[in-house]
Amino acid sequence: MEATVTFEGDMFKLTTDNFSYWKPMMEDHLYCKDLSEPIIMKDKPEGKDDKAWEILNRKAVAKTPRNKALLVRRLVKLEYKDGQSMMEHLNNFKGIVNQLNKVDMKVEDKMKALLLLSSLQESWDTLVVTLCNSAPEGKLTINTVTDSLLNEEVRRKERGSSSYSEANIVDRRGREETHGQNRSRGRDQSRGRS
Repeated sequence: MEATVTFEGDMFKLTTDNFSYWKPMMEDHLYCKDLSEPIIMKDKPEGKDDKAWEILNRKAVAKTPRNKALLVRRLVKLEYKDGQSMMEHLNNFKGIVNQLNKVDMKVEDKMKALLLLSSLQESWDTLVVTLCNSAPEGKLTINTVTDSLLNEEVRRKERGSSSYSEANIVDRRGREETHGQNRSRGRDQSRGRS
């Protein structure tokens, strides 16, 4: 089952596979609204300062290696499906990156750009190669990639096909094969006449 994150403001909905990300965010909202009594009522060790226990508890809940590994896995396995809204895909991508930032896992701009490009289907390979080859000093930025993806989506919608470049390549191959066969027939016919 693929994880989908639906945002409402700065909060995302609880689904069957995002509890470990949803829980710390919900706790933050409860703290901000002074509704944190159910969270605070956990037992604390004797001799531990209230403030220190609260800080330690929050750090332990949100930044476990397991949570970090799950977030990284979700980011790496995120895939764009042809026909899906590119804005939706970008929101899912940015949501996971933001969650990684909250657990002290900073993703560099270049890495974000490469991960976003790697999440695309093969029908986007022409754009991916073009972006990689035209990057100034070989450095892609997430803003460049995001802008290019949105522009390409608009271009594809105007053309009426999400895989226009693939259809164009297949069409050319068909013409080249027939074109080569006609040439050889023409030569054979002219040789036979003389």
